[in-house]
Amino acid sequence: MRKKLATFTFLAGCTLLSVAAAAQEEAPKDKPPANDQQASIQETITNLQKKIDELEQEQKKQAELIEGHRKQLDQSRVELQDRILEVEQGAKSAEAADPNWDKPKAGHTSLINSYYFRFIILGQTGWLNKTDQDDKSSYFDANLPIYLCVYLNAGEHGLLKLKAQWGLGNNLDSQVPTISYFNETYGNSSWLRPTDVWYEHSWLQDRIKFRIGLINMSSIFDQNDIASDETVFFLSQAWDNNTALEFPLFWGLGATFIFKPHEQVRLMAAWTDANGLWNEIFSAPWAIGEIDYTPKPGGLTGNYRFYGWYNGRKHLDMKDPTVTRVNFGFGVSFDQKVNSFTTLSLRYGWQNLQGQLRESADGSAGLGFALIPYANYALYLAVGFSGDRYKRPQDFTGIGYGVSFTGGAWRAAERTGVYPSPNQVGPDPFVPANEHHVEFFYRASLTEFLTITPDLQWVINPLGNTYYNLGVLVFTVRLCLYIPG
Repeated sequence: MRKKLATFTFLAGCTLLSVAAAAQEEAPKDKPPANDQQASIQETITNLQKKIDELEQEQKKQAELIEGHRKQLDQSRVELQDRILEVEQGAKSAEAADPNWDKPKAGHTSLINSYYFRFIILGQTGWLNKTDQDDKSSYFDANLPIYLCVYLNAGEHGLLKLKAQWGLGNNLDSQVPTISYFNETYGNSSWLRPTDVWYEHSWLQDRIKFRIGLINMSSIFDQNDIASDETVFFLSQAWDNNTALEFPLFWGLGATFIFKPHEQVRLMAAWTDANGLWNEIFSAPWAIGEIDYTPKPGGLTGNYRFYGWYNGRKHLDMKDPTVTRVNFGFGVSFDQKVNSFTTLSLRYGWQNLQGQLRESADGSAGLGFALIPYANYALYLAVGFSGDRYKRPQDFTGIGYGVSFTGGAWRAAERTGVYPSPNQVGPDPFVPANEHHVEFFYRASLTEFLTITPDLQWVINPLGNTYYNLGVLVFTVRLCLYIPG
């Protein structure tokens, strides 16, 4: 624009000089009067001046427009830098809630691939509301679980995992038994146990993996992006794994095989000892197979898992302790993002057995056995909201509702009253029913590695007992310190 204005001004000046030079020459006989000539020159000068003014105004507008765009770009750059910083900080804090937090890091070639330390302070208080309005009980318990995990590189394609859990305290499940559990994984009193000690070898750029050793199968199968970690997501075991999936009693010698034929498809299988005794891997095996499909409709990740399992442990029949049975079943676990901050979850499972007899501590009651109910089939739903919408990506909110459906055969056995239910409080036999479970939690980040999570659970008919039909209400506060390395 400036170049155009300068060119136009130069041409206008040349025109004026030409007109002045011509005026000095001798005028022909038919030349118009001098006044008319001066008027014409003045008119030309005026028109040129107007044109120059118009060009200057246009130039000014263009300059203002360019300045406005520059300010907008500067503002956008500042906002983008702030957002990048916010996401980076949130990602560090959110690492404790990432479903992949307990996995080795790619590209690390040193002996120690990665490690983490997780310390949790957990306090629970519960109110047991029975049918009799005057008969109520309250409970309080606390837990201090600690997790320590180390991944070691073993050659170019080998990996070794060492993980242990130590804890101190009790939980409410020992006082108020349920099918779905309030806080099953933390145990009672003081305990120390290894949960993973295994070696893994991979081939074909990690498309094939074989793992052998002491393996926590519940951390591999029946997973869910918002409901598979009781330390940062739902506290109840019902959302950690399906209540209609019977894992081994303890973790023993086992092996897993993983094959990924396609970027969105994964096949997995495992075999271990159903009793965790290390010597019954063939006489009483536990086996499972799973197919995972991971589509991304509209760029939103989903996970669709389908599995079937077999438990060869000898289960005492619900009516006759001299008869043993094995167990088997199937299930699905789905999670799907519906937008950048909302994820939906569904779990469904079915198992063959509806319950079993187990030797009771009180040998005089029920001929020395207690009748344990199983979820014949179970359905658990959940929705999770990340804090991205409110610029707190490390925060998370979860709401879940589920039902453990007791079977008709167990209900019939319970009505006989021959074998009591475990830790039974109230009349026995009682009217059996399905167990309903609701859980709500909000995880808030206090610092980069410290979170606090208030959690509220409500269970109706715990352990299928309608005597508690007004429900058990449990409030928990969970403080979690996570230190990765």
